[in-house]
Amino acid sequence: MLNGIHYTRFQALSMKYGNLAIQLFYSGSLLLLTTFAMANTSDDEIDACVVREVPINIIDTYDFFYQTPNKTLQVIRDPDTLHAFSDNARMVGRIDFNTQLALYAHMGVQPSGGYYMTITAVEDKCHYLEVRVENQQPGAGCVTTQALTYPHQLVTIPKPSGPKPVLFKEVFSKESCL
Repeated sequence: MLNGIHYTRFQALSMKYGNLAIQLFYSGSLLLLTTFAMANTSDDEIDACVVREVPINIIDTYDFFYQTPNKTLQVIRDPDTLHAFSDNARMVGRIDFNTQLALYAHMGVQPSGGYYMTITAVEDKCHYLEVRVENQQPGAGCVTTQALTYPHQLVTIPKPSGPKPVLFKEVFSKESCL
């Protein structure tokens, strides 16, 4: 815990085997293995990888009146998948799936207001995309809406040049209201 924020700790192990890169991410009970082919890539080229921030375009952020009760972190690559999360044609029309990827973060049903789930940053880490998701809940003494809420956010990013795995990294915090 750092300044009241709980960080999901990821340990990463990376290696190169021939023309195959292997990355293993471990966080508590989560284990993620990613592999990807690297054609004619030298060790110097791997070390020269530059991490860059990817621009985010917010499409939809709501707290109320959403259907799914389950927590979801999802990459949406086509309109049909987006329709599974929302039948709102306004959202579908704002995304060009030829040039964009959609990222969807949904906290699931919450007992009151004051809960937020926000995609705050996306970084291109050469062989994968890392999406930072902040989860905030109300602290003691916070005045909140006394109704079920469904905090979620839908954003778009430019489509990467090639297929890349997406890793969601969550950060947890509690609002101080005293």
